[in-house]
Amino acid sequence: MKITHIFLISLLIFSSIGYGVDLIDTSFEDSDGWANHSTGDWTEDADDGTWTGHGIYANTSDARTGSRKVGFNTVGDWLEFPTTNNPGVLTLWARLSSADTSGNKMKVQRYNGSSWVDVEEFSDTTTTYTEHSININLSENNVRLRLYRSADDKSHYIDDVVLTKLSDKPSVTTSNIVSITDSGAIGGGTIIATNGGPILARGI
Repeated sequence: MKITHIFLISLLIFSSIGYGVDLIDTSFEDSDGWANHSTGDWTEDADDGTWTGHGIYANTSDARTGSRKVGFNTVGDWLEFPTTNNPGVLTLWARLSSADTSGNKMKVQRYNGSSWVDVEEFSDTTTTYTEHSININLSENNVRLRLYRSADDKSHYIDDVVLTKLSDKPSVTTSNIVSITDSGAIGGGTIIATNGGPILARGI
């Protein structure tokens, strides 16, 4: 009977583990609440919130999926995302308008309350869309993120942007059940809270 309880406990613990949901999931399509924008400054009230563009454009050509992508032409161009709570991992696809000759880079930045600070910088060198994954992992509300063009000699295209929510579920690892007898067994494991913090409460 005790052995049965151990396995039931393990199943209940594992059933509580989950992945973060998507805070943003857009391909800049009409179905996502987007429209075309000429190069310049603009806002887009899309399905996932308000986007703000500076010096960039959104048009229906050279998209990775669907028909629309956003494009950056010049260093200093940026696209700010809708504010989010507890952002986890940012995934996007990027390519150049033509082959790289002197370096084309994009920064993911966040606003710290007084200035924009770098999270990560990535580069692209070809006209083939490449996936980039950036860990944001902030347990904060109203987080402001943006893409910032940091080096260029070609236009930089962005499509298929997904931002997950930082999971509030703990990670659980278990050791093998040993010393099984008619009256019990010995097991163990480790529970780690999100971001590696301490476990403040336990339950099943």
